[in-house]
Amino acid sequence: MNQPVAILALQGDFACHGAMLDQIGAPYRYVRKPEELKGCAGLILPGGESTSLTRQIDFIGLRQPLQDFAVHHPLLGTCAGLILMAENVEGGTITPLSLLSITVQRNAYGRQIASLQTTLSLRPPASGTLRAAFIRAPLICDASNPNISVLATYEDHPVIVMQRVGNVTHLGAACHPEVCGDSSLHRFFLDLLP
Repeated sequence: MNQPVAILALQGDFACHGAMLDQIGAPYRYVRKPEELKGCAGLILPGGESTSLTRQIDFIGLRQPLQDFAVHHPLLGTCAGLILMAENVEGGTITPLSLLSITVQRNAYGRQIASLQTTLSLRPPASGTLRAAFIRAPLICDASNPNISVLATYEDHPVIVMQRVGNVTHLGAACHPEVCGDSSLHRFFLDLLP
């Protein structure tokens, strides 16, 4: 892989994703401006606070560049990143990027004190298990679109989803594998890159 992976670095746990890609040996670039997306193979939208991230994206003028980038490049969104990628968001006033045909509910797994770690079983085309944390996690309350594939569930709810759009595949996770040091999802994402 010659081109770096872009990691949106406006707010949240972007450094954990950087550490994960360091662990794998994949090049990456922290992105804070539209022009920094140029030359990147894919994009990670990290966890954080979805309202703050959305405000910063709009203030900087990143909304359209992110949507344009997603047409030709795979994206991985974790927690707040998943919220940003969703088509519909319940329980908030943010306007998401509408990159995944899902509906999410913000903070559905409870407050910070209700955070938990668990091991998820990954479904094909992914495989194996994934250790992940749920920290004020969103609930994917509608993943019924036929273009959505559910890669993992927790308590009968989808928590990792995939959608192919044209020649590009996007991943969204309600959890944080990067916090637990499990690189399985990141490795799967890297295999999706051109």
